[in-house]
Amino acid sequence: GNHRQEIGASKLAVVVPKASSFGMARELEVELEESPVDMGVFRTTGEAREWLGLPAEEASVTDTESVAA
Repeated sequence: GNHRQEIGASKLAVVVPKASSFGMARELEVELEESPVDMGVFRTTGEAREWLGLPAEEASVTDTESVAA
């Protein structure tokens, strides 16, 4: 059932730098479209932080690796 009123709206940012796992995470994002959780899947922490409305941070190791991959 729909538990949006019980849980409240939530945002979940998932950072998946590896292309092989990114597609699977996007499938989960689609499955959660009807849930109270607003899930976003991103390749870098910078993209995820921007979507969450958080201030930007310096590039992390994950960001650097995803650019090189």
